[in-house]
This record gives sequence, structure tokens and C-alpha cells, in this order.
Amino acid sequence: MNRSGLYYQAAGENEENLKLMRMMDEEYMRHPFYGSRRMKSWLSEQGQEVNRKRVRRLMGVMGIEGCIRSRR
Repeated sequence: MNRSGLYYQAAGENEENLKLMRMMDEEYMRHPFYGSRRMKSWLSEQGQEVNRKRVRRLMGVMGIEGCIRSRR
């Protein structure tokens, strides 16, 4: 095993991401069917200009996803 792999510590989320995650979690409790696209537009309405890719990544970190219809 490499020494760099043994002592590696992953960097945590910054304050801005934690703030966004808190906002997204509160809105997800109100509207659990919001996906990354709708969540991004909601954040834009709140004055937070974020990228959809960032919203999708943060939703994955939090373990939430929008309710969608699936193929039968």
C-alpha cells in the first residue's frame, strides 16, 4: 500500500456548499418530486446562481433524488 493512500484525508464540503445543501434539504421536504433541474431553477429564484451539475452532485452526496415515473 502506498503511503499517500494511507495518509490521504478527503477535503470536506465548503461553507457555500453546506448552505446550498441545507436549502435544498428544506425544499426537498416540501417538494420531494423536485429533480436537479427543478431544484436548480428554485435555487435561482432564491438568488443562488448554481450550475445544474453542482446541484446534481450535491443531491447525490445527500442521497436524495426526485420521484420520477419509470418504464413498465
